[in-house]
Amino acid sequence: MLRRVALVTIVLLVFNSSSAQKLVQAYEKGGAVMAKLQDGKIRNIANGKDVHLIGYSTSKNLVIYEKLEQRSKAAKGDEGHDQYSIRCFYIATNTEKLLFTTCLDFEGGTKPLYAGSKNYPFDYLCGFDTGMIAKDGELLYFQTDGWTVSPAVHCYNLIDNKLTFFRDGWLTKATKEGVEIQVTGIEYDKKGESKGRYVQKQLYDFKGKLIKNLSEKEF
Repeated sequence: MLRRVALVTIVLLVFNSSSAQKLVQAYEKGGAVMAKLQDGKIRNIANGKDVHLIGYSTSKNLVIYEKLEQRSKAAKGDEGHDQYSIRCFYIATNTEKLLFTTCLDFEGGTKPLYAGSKNYPFDYLCGFDTGMIAKDGELLYFQTDGWTVSPAVHCYNLIDNKLTFFRDGWLTKATKEGVEIQVTGIEYDKKGESKGRYVQKQLYDFKGKLIKNLSEKEF
């Protein structure tokens, strides 16, 4: 009897695994985030004018989107931030998970473990922008407010559920080869005197190690 139950369970698991819906494409339509499945069906992932698609992975069968939680309360003309939650929807299980939440007017939301560090001397993630999925759907790269001269680039590992600081700069592209970032710095001559600030596009591996320069320095 136990063997029969075990056999039935295995068969069901194999059947459910093989019949699980596969994601083909995700897109926005009429104020909603939609998913097109392999069998041609369309699934509504999230509704409302305050939800926006960030990206999706067909290999990992997931969709990442942002949802407005609270509008900025800053007075007109003052700098402020709307608060968003960043969410991951899993097609196979029809479930979603909250990854992290941005700040509301410089306060609240998810506080990363590296907050207040030398690399990231801020308390919260403010101003989510330029989200990109890389490394076969395992990593979400994005940028937030950072320094006067450039944003801050972060990485969320969708497998380990871990948020890490990547580096400062402008996130431009995430490919199979690595992450492209436009960085800024100050060039010094042999006497130690400043030659001026420059910008340069560089390619990094997924752990933040420089692979190569993609452009010359522009002053």
